[in-house]
Amino acid sequence: MAIISQLKSALKQYGFFNVLNLGFTKVVEKFGYYRDTYTLFEKELVQFELVKPLAAGYFYKELSGELLNNLNAPWVSAEQVSIFKSRLTKPGYFGLGIFKEGTSELVYYFWLNFERIEMPEYFDNCHSLSLGTNEAYLYDGYCHPEHRGRGFHGFAAQTLMNLAREAGKSKMVTIIRSINKAAIVSQEKVGFRPVKEIRFAGFRSNISCTVRNL
Repeated sequence: MAIISQLKSALKQYGFFNVLNLGFTKVVEKFGYYRDTYTLFEKELVQFELVKPLAAGYFYKELSGELLNNLNAPWVSAEQVSIFKSRLTKPGYFGLGIFKEGTSELVYYFWLNFERIEMPEYFDNCHSLSLGTNEAYLYDGYCHPEHRGRGFHGFAAQTLMNLAREAGKSKMVTIIRSINKAAIVSQEKVGFRPVKEIRFAGFRSNISCTVRNL
């Protein structure tokens, strides 16, 4: 049943043909070849966002080391928690979590940093993308499938955009896998526009990165 649920979630998020493409990508990765395409989005922070109230039955908190040490989120791996903790040891990193009332289970998270553009593991050292001094990077957002459709992404994105503006930033940047249609729609709803396409391809020891303007 878990596999069926994951498949339904993937089909809704990516669409049928893109799920097939993801499957092929996973197969070629077994042979050490990596390829993927991402889209870079930007939004000018010209004014503070009007954030709608969070859905009833949920609350949000800034992620902290203490909170992560006692995290109620069986779906988040120990490795992921370790990555979160590592981020919080650096200046300019901020994580927002949304929790279910009663159980205090983490159901959604989103990250913001003022330091650098981070990409998935295999591609993080293969690009020359950087943040300007006036820019903030919005990234690594995920909602547990059982809690989707409640406006968490818009709430979190706008809350973090306001935080960036308070810190003196005038532009927000985010990067989304190009086949992740659901995430793209969510970002466009809060005012982001696509500006660059980023393509990675190659064997793990020699992955190339190509960037073109849209």
